[in-house]
Amino acid sequence: MNNGAWIKLISSIEFPFSKLKPNKNKVKKELINSIEKLPPIFGLLFSGGLDSNIIALLSKSKDVTCYCVGLEGSQDIEWAEKSAKLLNLKLKIKILTLKQVKNALKKVVKILKTDDVTKVSVGLTVYLAMKIAKEKNIVTGLGAEEIFAGYHRHKKANTSEKELFKESWAGLKRCYKNDIERDTKIAKTLKKQIFTPFLDKRLIEAAMHIKPRDKIKKGYKKYILREISEELGLPKEIAFRKRKAAQYGSNILKAIEKLAKKEGFKYKKDYLNSLR
Repeated sequence: MNNGAWIKLISSIEFPFSKLKPNKNKVKKELINSIEKLPPIFGLLFSGGLDSNIIALLSKSKDVTCYCVGLEGSQDIEWAEKSAKLLNLKLKIKILTLKQVKNALKKVVKILKTDDVTKVSVGLTVYLAMKIAKEKNIVTGLGAEEIFAGYHRHKKANTSEKELFKESWAGLKRCYKNDIERDTKIAKTLKKQIFTPFLDKRLIEAAMHIKPRDKIKKGYKKYILREISEELGLPKEIAFRKRKAAQYGSNILKAIEKLAKKEGFKYKKDYLNSLR
């Protein structure tokens, strides 16, 4: 899929804000269906956060190995281990050294051809986790933040339901250039095939019918997905954990900052540009 095809897909399910007909059971049904469509054997990029946990929970009938990477003491590794124990998951962890991050960083910058710090730091986390996965088929939780309002920009737009709805659609349209293209390039380089159940068309449609006020509620982003996850059997401490983004939870961004300073660069962007 290219960017044009992605925009066409999103546009085909767009509808006026005034015609929202929320149905939580429909979201739950389409979430289960989207995960049932996944291959029988796959590697799951796993952070111990809500999105990857619910995929793992609903994939019990499949052969799934969870993969988590991070530097020593990172929150993602701590929570991945905790989640794996609670849900009885197969988990493989790689604790990274600064040297390993540096070597992989050079490759990721060349794959993505960018010095964008966010794109590279998230891409580096994805690359390192995919690299240790033995499976060809790789599943990620990409898309959950967009359709269930999980970003800080959604919280900022939550001054009115209409504004939050508009921001969610705009983010979905940008999703290819911001995220899908990045992960697809990395997967192709590593000869992997990537699957994103949260970007299933029917699930997007069901989730976007939910009233914005049910997505950001009681101080939680993605509130309705947390509720659904708990109803499906995810322990509350996991369902309502407020997780950091991948580049923070894995401490990858801190590692890039250390490497930049070590090489004499004041700004991370300049350091990344030197690696292109």
